[in-house]
Amino acid sequence: MPTVFTHAVVAGVAAKVFSGQTKPLRFWIAAVAVSVLPDADVLGFVFGVRYGDFLGHRGCFHSLFFSLIVSVL
Repeated sequence: MPTVFTHAVVAGVAAKVFSGQTKPLRFWIAAVAVSVLPDADVLGFVFGVRYGDFLGHRGCFHSLFFSLIVSVL
């Protein structure tokens, strides 16, 4: 089962494999942060957002549109 930890590991490995040059620490921090960002939607449970809601887990934060917005930013 994917977790925030496995998302971070896959992001780090992919960045290392597909990057032929040395990257600064801020790159690695950003790679890990962006890979776990979609799973931050579980924090909505604390505020009463239900699992199946638009802002719920695996809702809009797991969409291609959200990834496009994050990549543009």
